[in-house]
Amino acid sequence: MYFDGATTRATIGDLGDLPEFTVMFWVYSDAVEAWRVVLDANIDDFNAGPSFSESANAGGILEIDYANNGALLGDLPVHAWHHAAVTRSASGMQLYFDGKPTFMITDKGATRFSNVVVGDGNENGQTPTHYQGLVDELRIYRRAVSASDVATVYDAQK
Repeated sequence: MYFDGATTRATIGDLGDLPEFTVMFWVYSDAVEAWRVVLDANIDDFNAGPSFSESANAGGILEIDYANNGALLGDLPVHAWHHAAVTRSASGMQLYFDGKPTFMITDKGATRFSNVVVGDGNENGQTPTHYQGLVDELRIYRRAVSASDVATVYDAQK
C-alpha cells in the first residue's frame, strides 16, 4: 500500500490484548524527512503497543518504540525494500531487521493493540506524522514466531 506522506493511512482497528505477538512487514521509503510513523499499534496510548517510525537521523533509520524503550532496527535508505519484525514472548521483545535479530528488549510493557494505524501516528496529541512510501505484507500474529520463521519470510521475498 502506498502512503503519500500527507493524508493516506490505513486503520486496522482494535486487536485487543496480545500477551504474545509478532508484527512484521516490508517497508520502502520514498523520502526521509524528520520523524514519521510507519505503523503505530496503539495510537491512543503511547506506552501500550509498538510504534515503528523512520527518522532522518544519520540519513534514515527505522526505529521501534515500545513501553518507553527505543531501539534502532536498521538503516533505512530511500528507494530500497527492508523487512522489519518484532516478536513478544515471555522472555521479552526480539527485534529483527532484514531477517536478522538486532536487539532484545526485556521490559515487555503493555500488550494492548487498539486503534492500530499504518502510515500515520499522532501519539499524545502531537501533530500527525504521515509516512511517505510503501508498506507491504503486513502480518500480525497472536503468537511469537521463531527466528527461523522471520528469516524464512525475509528469504522468500528478498
